[in-house]
Amino acid sequence: MSGTVVPRSGLDAEGDQVGADFRLGERTGAWSARRYSGSFGCGLTLSVMLAVTVFVPFLPYPRPGGVITVVSYLGLLALMALLLAVPGRTWKERVFLYSDGIAQFGRDQSEPTVVHWADLATMSLKVVSGYEGDYLGSCILRDRNGNTLTVENRLGDACDQVTAAVDRLLAYRLAPTLQARYDAGEPVTFGRISVDQSGISSPEGAAARPWSIHWRDISEIEMLMYGHRMSISYSKWRTRKVSLDGAPNDFLARYVIGYAASRTGVRITGGTNANR
Repeated sequence: MSGTVVPRSGLDAEGDQVGADFRLGERTGAWSARRYSGSFGCGLTLSVMLAVTVFVPFLPYPRPGGVITVVSYLGLLALMALLLAVPGRTWKERVFLYSDGIAQFGRDQSEPTVVHWADLATMSLKVVSGYEGDYLGSCILRDRNGNTLTVENRLGDACDQVTAAVDRLLAYRLAPTLQARYDAGEPVTFGRISVDQSGISSPEGAAARPWSIHWRDISEIEMLMYGHRMSISYSKWRTRKVSLDGAPNDFLARYVIGYAASRTGVRITGGTNANR
């Protein structure tokens, strides 16, 4: 399925009404996109392919290859006709961001999925590598009541805006506790990465074998994309590239690493608060 951003007509009014109904506070963002099923697009693509290869059934295949080719071609024609005949379903996805929470209307939803910031438990980020570099593909929010809400980058800058807001909120709420665990000598784990007073390690071997780098050997750490892309410079000339895998709240790793670095003399580039 795919979608395009649609005009804002009525969007602001709807967002204000949802905010009032669910007591979400002041609205700070609103996004909408028209989604549609891909059956028609698939049928159109298939029709172009069949038109280009219309000569294939008439090639001099040895028996029974010619019969099989003709039957297969006719089957694809029937499939194309079916895909083009089935009416595509469309719906309008809406996301509203507020000072006290977020609301989303998805497919076939008459009532929105709502997450209040007071109940928010985790955020998971999916960072995608593209031709022009890394970018946020989606952020997934979960609250203590079991509600799950996914904001994708297809909705303009909604994913970036929501991620930045939730990053500030959960960092303020959770980072001090994680930093206190570090101060107490406990390892703090983010997916397959562990941070403690000895250094940074991956006990389970995220890509190959387990590894560990001591703070005394690290000279610089570059952190990008909410800490999901890290480059650790150590032992004068070595570099280790680290990618977080999108585990719940693993974006908080950069706050713990930045905190530890400030106590061990390690230089941080990108900044503990940098998202790019």
